[in-house]
Amino acid sequence: MLYKKYKYSKIFVAIFVFSLLFFEGRMNANARVEELNNFVLGGESGISTVYATYDEQGKRLLIHGFGRIEKNLWENMVKRANDSDITAWTGEEDYDIEFKAEGANRMIYLPLNSSNLFELFDGRIFFVNSNGETQVDTRDVYSMAYMFSKTKKFNQPLGDRFYTNKVSNMHGMFSSASNFNQALGEHFDTSNVADMGNMFASAKKFNQPLGDKFDTSSVKFMTAMFADASNFNQSLGGKFKTTNVVDMSYIFNSAKSFNQNVVFDLKKVRKINGMFHNCSGMNKRIILKNASNNTDVSAVKAFDFNKPSKVEYIKFSGLKDLKVLSFNDDYYVKKGDSKRISVGKNTSFNFDDNFEYIVYAKSVLKKPIIIVDDFEKTYDGNTVTMDDINPRAEYSSRLVEGTFAFEQIIDPIISAGEYNIEILFEPDDTHFRDAKEIVNIKINKATVTGNVAYDGITEEGKTLADANLRKDGITLSGTLTWDLPEDTVVENNVSYDWTFVPDNPNYENLTGSIVLMSLEGQIEPTSASESSSESQSESSSESETETMSESETSSESQSEASSTSQTLSSESKTQASTETKAEVSTKVSDEKEVKNESNKEAKNDEQSKSKEDNNNDSKVDNGQNNDSSSSLDSIYIALIVVLAAIIVGLAALLFKKNKKN
Repeated sequence: MLYKKYKYSKIFVAIFVFSLLFFEGRMNANARVEELNNFVLGGESGISTVYATYDEQGKRLLIHGFGRIEKNLWENMVKRANDSDITAWTGEEDYDIEFKAEGANRMIYLPLNSSNLFELFDGRIFFVNSNGETQVDTRDVYSMAYMFSKTKKFNQPLGDRFYTNKVSNMHGMFSSASNFNQALGEHFDTSNVADMGNMFASAKKFNQPLGDKFDTSSVKFMTAMFADASNFNQSLGGKFKTTNVVDMSYIFNSAKSFNQNVVFDLKKVRKINGMFHNCSGMNKRIILKNASNNTDVSAVKAFDFNKPSKVEYIKFSGLKDLKVLSFNDDYYVKKGDSKRISVGKNTSFNFDDNFEYIVYAKSVLKKPIIIVDDFEKTYDGNTVTMDDINPRAEYSSRLVEGTFAFEQIIDPIISAGEYNIEILFEPDDTHFRDAKEIVNIKINKATVTGNVAYDGITEEGKTLADANLRKDGITLSGTLTWDLPEDTVVENNVSYDWTFVPDNPNYENLTGSIVLMSLEGQIEPTSASESSSESQSESSSESETETMSESETSSESQSEASSTSQTLSSESKTQASTETKAEVSTKVSDEKEVKNESNKEAKNDEQSKSKEDNNNDSKVDNGQNNDSSSSLDSIYIALIVVLAAIIVGLAALLFKKNKKN
């Protein structure tokens, strides 16, 4: 029993002693920081001084005064704060660092070699006061390697006087600064930087624009520059040059959000292994130029085709020993100017050395739509070409340029018939994938041109063979036959059908019918217009004959009427000589009335005759109507004259008879 109590007592004593030591250590640590009171960090003797003072109430290490901090004095301060010979922060700090420039227009300048300055510091770092006024100036600093490396709580603004134009080393500057995501500022000029290896490696929250002064033309090392910067997805900018870089291995390794188009000149680069390894969000365009000097290249590491990433487009040239063990998607691979080929999922591929290649992932490319109408034409002996079909490719109603081709056509499309042909489209713009569509092509048979000739049959008993049927203007070879046997006896006014069958199956048969014999005798094929002309000529001749006959009759009637009129006129003159002047006057008046009545009757007869003639004349042409009308007018006038003479003669006789009585 006593043993057990003694055993438990030892345990309690050990725990008590450990606790005392732990809290004493923490208290001593704070006490060491608290001992920092106007600890001199630099400045110029008698002119400026920078101090370090611990503010217990504010839990902050205040860097105050003005002038430049000396690196060795800063390291001594760190030793003093940690009560050790180690010049680095422990990562167990429970206070912040705050800079406060004292005096009008005064600044605190960081050491010329600011590498590792805040590495591992576990508090916040304030370069800007609560009023937004910058307290720190970095001009003339030449090294910032690991400056903020592994600062877990650092995410404060750098200020507007964070100059980097003389910095040559930024290796690991923000590496593992797990909370940092601040703007780099307008003075973040990297034109003299030679080493950016691991610069943002594992800066998991950083996703700020690099700025227009992020110039990498002097950089030689970019090893793992953005490796595991899992949130970074910004454009690299127009000044992100790689012409002097020798090592780009793992530059975007596990940068899972990065998805930007990149163009790298690999003229001096010797290592690109793991360049986009596990860069799972990448589905843009990668262009690697002038890679002729590369020897340490593995496609599995450089381009992670067997990982979830689906890079849209990779173009490279001059790479050696390149191979893909397993594509994770369907890809196109284009070598030089040759047509791109399809490489299926889970397929390996070996690249030839020192050739230009383009690799496309099908799934991330845009798929255009082929618009093509069914094509129809008549056989003309020419091959149907793509220009005839005239297809076009569109994406979102915008034209996509490229090349069309027929797929697997052994024979050219010439003959009459109907075809369903698949056409392929390969776009010029590599943002698009290939497309295909089926088009219906119909070629109709052509019509034979020309006619036939034959000999007309003029006597009975002849057969179709005697008609000597033959081609007339038909240039095609083929067979011309009567539809009935050739020994068929030709009958009068009967049509006989014929057929021409061309040897070329792309032409329709030519057919027709002929009347070989008629009652009139020999058949000579004439056109419908010639027959019409002959009919009109015969009608005109008959009309002219009738007109001449009527004219002759009219002349004879006029002669007789004239003779009678002369006789009656002579008798009237003899009788008139024995009459008195009054009687002669009465007679003349009566004759005038008779003549007027005769003229009216003749005029009415003429009008009625003219109406009848107009109805009859509408059946003949205008020329015949004018001739017939002129002839009838002459006849009517002659008849009227004769009738008037007869009436005058009768009136004279009646008057004479009454006189005697």
